[in-house]
Amino acid sequence: MLGPVPPVGPGSAAITAPSWETPPRVPTGAATVVWGSAPFPPGATVRQVAAAALRRQGAVLRLRVRPPPGMAVRAVHPLAPAAFTLGLRGRVRARLLQGVLVELARDPAAPRVLDLVAAAAGATSDVRAFTIGSGGTLLTRVRVDGESVVLRVAVQGSAGDPDSGVAALLTLRHPAVPQLLGSGVLAGASWTAEQLLPGHRPVGLTKQLLSDVATFCAGLPRDGQRASAARDLASIGQVLPRFTQHLDDVAARVAPPLLALPSVARHGDLWSGNLLANAGRLSGVIDWDAWAAGAVPGTDLLHLVTTEHRLAGSRALGDVFLDRPWRRPGFTAVAADYWDALGVRPESEVLDAVGVAWWAAQVGADLRRSPHLAHDVSWTRANVDQVLATVTVRD
Repeated sequence: MLGPVPPVGPGSAAITAPSWETPPRVPTGAATVVWGSAPFPPGATVRQVAAAALRRQGAVLRLRVRPPPGMAVRAVHPLAPAAFTLGLRGRVRARLLQGVLVELARDPAAPRVLDLVAAAAGATSDVRAFTIGSGGTLLTRVRVDGESVVLRVAVQGSAGDPDSGVAALLTLRHPAVPQLLGSGVLAGASWTAEQLLPGHRPVGLTKQLLSDVATFCAGLPRDGQRASAARDLASIGQVLPRFTQHLDDVAARVAPPLLALPSVARHGDLWSGNLLANAGRLSGVIDWDAWAAGAVPGTDLLHLVTTEHRLAGSRALGDVFLDRPWRRPGFTAVAADYWDALGVRPESEVLDAVGVAWWAAQVGADLRRSPHLAHDVSWTRANVDQVLATVTVRD
């Protein structure tokens, strides 16, 4: 599954290359073709992807030398994995995991949807390069009125539709949240233009940066309700109906402890890749497509801490959940000031319910972004079956 909106226009086709062994067969009458494959998931082993990486490079080279009759290679875009650690080892691993998207066209000068969107946003030139964010959103930088602007583009109504984050950008008036500069829909593609914040992705989560993030999260607005995980648990049941009864039981079990907590706004995918740092301090929190106006507090911070461990060990979400990370010093130390700012001191029973809420939010988000996971037996066994078999509020 390619994921991103094809950066080409009407008469286009998107063709996957799961094995990188067969060149694309261009459909009759297709003016443009997007051919390639999405990155491997972060949990894939080096042994699994090394041979595929070699086939990928060979396939792209052969396509450059001998494209399909009547077609020309317009551009080749490496697709970085959604999450990987920094450093030399992380860069090497990301290179192996990456996917590639090749643009083929009968008329290489024909306008692309991506270029039309950029023009609608006020850009003065076509898009030369882009990356892929969560849910298949295309991310690129364009110049508008002499300033660099972040442009997000995805198929309208898809999991990566940036319109889902518009309300967050309009609601959260904070210097660490990008300002919304424009948005719209064009040729079936939904787009937003956002302020480019200063800073860069942090190399590591320092004590100072964690403290800054905790302060930021404590300042997110509350909606005046009591916290609840019912909506996220129900969303899993809608996609995986065989778990509905168990999910309902879990929702009933965690509901009373969560009443001790206020309902707060949630980023929904808070990890180091969605943070910006400048001189060691937090300067930006980006990618608000998974946000929720009312959610269980503490889940963003828990996701931030656990994601670093997951990436370092290439572990499944369910495996990490079984470690009860919300009880460990790595989280409790980060969250201490956060809970004080919210005016609560959660007991172990409440923290267990927060852990369940975090798991439900992430499983629900994974299923929305990648619906095929619902049919992946190994994924559901690791991330749903074993968790529901052990979930309790009082251990």
